[in-house]
Amino acid sequence: MPLRLASWLGILLAGSLAAAELAPAAPPPKSPTPGKTSRAAAEKQECIRHLKAIYAAIQAYQADHHDLPNWLSDLVPRYLEDVNMLLCPVCRRTGRTESPSLADPKLPSSYLFEFCPVPLGAAATNAPTRTRREWKRRQMSLLGSDVPLVRCRHHKPMLNLAFDGRIYESASVWELLFTNRVNVAELTPARLFAREAPPARPAPRADGKAGAAGPRKTKADPPRSEPAPPPREKK
Repeated sequence: MPLRLASWLGILLAGSLAAAELAPAAPPPKSPTPGKTSRAAAEKQECIRHLKAIYAAIQAYQADHHDLPNWLSDLVPRYLEDVNMLLCPVCRRTGRTESPSLADPKLPSSYLFEFCPVPLGAAATNAPTRTRREWKRRQMSLLGSDVPLVRCRHHKPMLNLAFDGRIYESASVWELLFTNRVNVAELTPARLFAREAPPARPAPRADGKAGAAGPRKTKADPPRSEPAPPPREKK
């Protein structure tokens, strides 16, 4: 009996070993490619250097004009001699730049200038003609100098150049970093301009179409004809 049990155990052990040899091995966890990791780190550091140069140029512009530039291209060449500072190294490699709706109208740029004069449009229903700059100034009334002045959206996480010159990382919605201080909804254009009177709608025209209604024209009455005098009697 002990010999038979031992033989069965030997058969089971041999089968388990054979199955283990036939089963495919689990693939090892993927690790970041060393080359890509080092390239991303180098591009990030180079981008930070660009952001610091842009901040110094904005400070010099403000000292002369007592206001912010409308676009980063306004800094070139007087305050920012090297126009390549407006291109993130990621964009030099990939050819990407900032999206057209917020792109600099004069020079190709990788960086989003948050205080540009682009109208908010539908983002601020009550104040569509208010600009992005006005929106950011109102955000500063709640968050101070933590509001980004310039952003580079070509890194993960993204890079933010704060109004005070500090550089910090964030997700796409940078406001989520400050939920301990303010509700994110309070920072939206719709909420910050909620108390403004909405733009007046044009009055309907007399023909039922939209537009300003002018004075209604009426057809002039024909001139009245005086009755002819009766004929005079002959004497």
